[in-house]
Amino acid sequence: MDTSGDGFFAVFPDPGRAIGAARRIQAELRDLDLNVRIGIHVGDCWVADDKCTGLAIHVGARIAALARPDEILLSAAAKAKAGSSYCFSDRGEASLKGVPGRWHLYAVAADASRTDGVSRGA
Repeated sequence: MDTSGDGFFAVFPDPGRAIGAARRIQAELRDLDLNVRIGIHVGDCWVADDKCTGLAIHVGARIAALARPDEILLSAAAKAKAGSSYCFSDRGEASLKGVPGRWHLYAVAADASRTDGVSRGA
């Protein structure tokens, strides 16, 4: 939907589809020897001048900034709506630059079949 610097922003109907797209993006870019950081959040936003805006957009960008290379990082709100198809590692709470409060974050497990120390779904 939009770009900023070397990043881009996309909208999905639900976090599960965002995770699926994120995994496909990472796989394609890995073949080019590129690692990407991906942040996923759910929240209210609106379109103005063909651009999506709102606090949720900033939260997602700040979450992406905290992700490690080749990591998909989610807010607790996104994890809760992602369903049980994915496994997550608890990354604890973090402050997001310019966003009030502390935010609990989760990383999508690289191997969905893993069960050690990883929670499944909501």
